[in-house]
Parts: sequence; structure tokens; C-alpha cells
Amino acid sequence: MNRGRRPSVALHEAALRFSQDGSRVLPVAGSNTGVNAVVVGPGNVRLVRIRSPRNVISDPDEVAYAYREEIALLREIPAPGCVEKVLMLFQSNGALLMFRILPHGIEAVP
Repeated sequence: MNRGRRPSVALHEAALRFSQDGSRVLPVAGSNTGVNAVVVGPGNVRLVRIRSPRNVISDPDEVAYAYREEIALLREIPAPGCVEKVLMLFQSNGALLMFRILPHGIEAVP
């Protein structure tokens, strides 16, 4: 049973997407870190968790429920306010959705 892109493939695709604006993607090793990559871009730094859901999910409330454990791990990471924490979803239909993880909620990144 296929659950989506393999982590290395998803990370490579994320790097391709982020590099379009000149960002650099640094992979993070280890499964318990809560982060798959650090993205350093023009004027920002992002801690990114990448997932490939089976079903298309785009509503922030549904994402918050379905990925509550990953979001909790991201929130536990101590980081200054200038560092964004992002959950990136590669949908089965080929779309890429990003959600900014806030202290008490999440919001879609356009």
C-alpha cells in the first residue's frame, strides 16, 4: 500500500519548489526532530515538516486535526519569533499546500 511520496522524494520536491525564489533547503536528519528541513530564504528562515496525505486536505481545521501530533512537535521546538514553523502537504492531486504553525492555531500560506 502506497502512502504517498517517500520522504526523500518529498524533500527533493520541496527543495525544487523553494529554490525558485532563491531559498536554500538544508535537510535535517533524524526521525524524532519534528522537522524535515530548514529553509533559508531571502528575509526568512523556516522549519519545515513535510507530509503526503492520502486524501486531499485543504481546510486548516482539518489539517490541524489530522496532523495534531506533527504540529505539536513543531510547536515544542524553541525558536525565535523570526523563524517560521511550516507544515507542508504534498497532495495526491499534485498540489502543494503550506500551513504556518502559530502558537495557538494554524493558517494557510498563500
